[in-house]
Amino acid sequence: MTRETNAKRRASVLIASIVALLVVSGCATGGSSLPPQTSVGAPSRGVVVFVPGITGSELRDRESGRVLWGDLRSFFLPRDDGYRLAVPIGGAEDRLEAGSPMLRVGSLPLLRREVYLPIVRAFEREGYRRGDDLVLFGYDFRKESVENARLLVRRIDSIAASKDGSAREVHLVCQSNATYLCRWAVRYGDVSIDEAEQGIRRPPSRARVASVTLLATANGGGIRILREIDRGRIYMRIVGRRFRPEMFFTYASLYQDLPAGRSDLFVDESGRPLDIDLFDARSWKTYGWSIFGRDAARRAARNPEIFGDEPKRLALLQGWLDDAKRLHALLHSDAAPWPEATRLVSIQGKSHPTMSRAVVMRDGSGWKTLFLGDPELEGRAGLAGLLSEPGDIHASLTSQQWLTPSELRALGDATHYAEGDHLTVAHDEDALRVMVEAVR
Repeated sequence: MTRETNAKRRASVLIASIVALLVVSGCATGGSSLPPQTSVGAPSRGVVVFVPGITGSELRDRESGRVLWGDLRSFFLPRDDGYRLAVPIGGAEDRLEAGSPMLRVGSLPLLRREVYLPIVRAFEREGYRRGDDLVLFGYDFRKESVENARLLVRRIDSIAASKDGSAREVHLVCQSNATYLCRWAVRYGDVSIDEAEQGIRRPPSRARVASVTLLATANGGGIRILREIDRGRIYMRIVGRRFRPEMFFTYASLYQDLPAGRSDLFVDESGRPLDIDLFDARSWKTYGWSIFGRDAARRAARNPEIFGDEPKRLALLQGWLDDAKRLHALLHSDAAPWPEATRLVSIQGKSHPTMSRAVVMRDGSGWKTLFLGDPELEGRAGLAGLLSEPGDIHASLTSQQWLTPSELRALGDATHYAEGDHLTVAHDEDALRVMVEAVR
């Protein structure tokens, strides 16, 4: 085997690994296998709006327009610990804005992998056209979900009426974290959390949402998000760009994807339950999570213009955690029921061990938090069983099924299980067919 062949294989594996890690972020109590292949027929006259998950949209410099997240280069450079992608909380200017959803990473045949492009192509094969009746909704995934849901409502209402003057039908296709945006847009509309709690509703009025397809969504959040905020991420060992935990700490959206619907999230090294409140900022400081870890705090202290000081971090964190609980409480309440005229479809995965709990244990004078897959847990089969449930790697079935009674009624038997993990389920041919059929 030649050096050139080896190099090509390594490059292919490298890009495939990046795409598999791209996106981090329900179904009914029952479900069916994906139905057999059938012909689709002519497309709907409505408009399909695709909404990606966290990290699934480009981020651009507001002045220059340069892509800082979402192209191949941004997975490797700059070597800045991801700080240019942080939301400054210490007074520095936030220069970023949202671009388009990420469809493909890389352009050369060898260094090219698809992200959301299979979804776009599936609708284009049925006659839909980007920018016309196929709208790709990119958004700043760093910001909290209700803010982005309100932008989605305005985008829906900006879709022109049909030629006969009636409200045009809109079909939402939502992946991962986008479940919060789409479900909020349909049930509450263009209102804040405060307004929603007061009973105010402003759902789309100039266009009618005819259907919503939930693709690999974590309606009840996932403990995997805590691992990302706590540890950061490097997308490829040695050569990849490192994203530090203090950078992820500044993303309000991540806290809204934490599991708010359950309290049995932590156990000790013997598997005994621990009473730890994930939504109390004091827990984060006590257990040294994320920016409150020793090394992360030291780095953050050297960049106060981005990360502020500890009192400000604690205050902001408690506000984000409180808003996350309020968001989940509103979405899990039928005070604003799902509209009877809006169909609901769910495409999910259940074939992968998925994080459901974490281990918290003493580590010298401090604490250590372990997650499914950590080497320290190898050989502890009983403990590993406590930490996982069937799911799609990010979202467990419990999370996928966390819908309100009115949503479950709208869903009926339209739950389909597809092969693939949290991202690659979007590449499954049967899943793509179900997405297209759902908008008919």
